[in-house]
Amino acid sequence: MVYCTVWSPHRPTPRAPQPLTDQGQEALRTNDLTTAATRLAEAVARWRVMSDPAGLANALHTLGVVYARMREPVRAVPLLEEASGLFQ
Repeated sequence: MVYCTVWSPHRPTPRAPQPLTDQGQEALRTNDLTTAATRLAEAVARWRVMSDPAGLANALHTLGVVYARMREPVRAVPLLEEASGLFQ
């Protein structure tokens, strides 16, 4: 038996993560760190689903910077390390 996956209106598809990444970066530029962290965390989750290493690396790096600015190195360092690995 062969199964194939087809698009269905009943099957949710991930929404594009780039707008969330952009919103998170803009929030970081305006020093709205809570909003930046929220948007970027969602963007990271969506980039992971889409298997896009470049987009994921960018969102991880920016989220790491946000946490560093929030003085949360325990959260920042793993994100920055993962981003660094993806950039290589």
